[in-house]
Amino acid sequence: MALGRSSQLPVHLRSSLKAGLTADELREVIIQTATLAGFPPAMNAMSTLKTVLSEEGE
Repeated sequence: MALGRSSQLPVHLRSSLKAGLTADELREVIIQTATLAGFPPAMNAMSTLKTVLSEEGE
């Protein structure tokens, strides 16, 4: 997220979900990272998470 490599983010989000993290935990990670990475990358990551969750049926 912080490096702007948004094409890789869905893979990492799906892997995190499979490893047992919840959607709420992933949202919190994105929010916390926003303080370092900035608001635009965080909003992109949140949008990507929303897409991944809809594809996963959550």
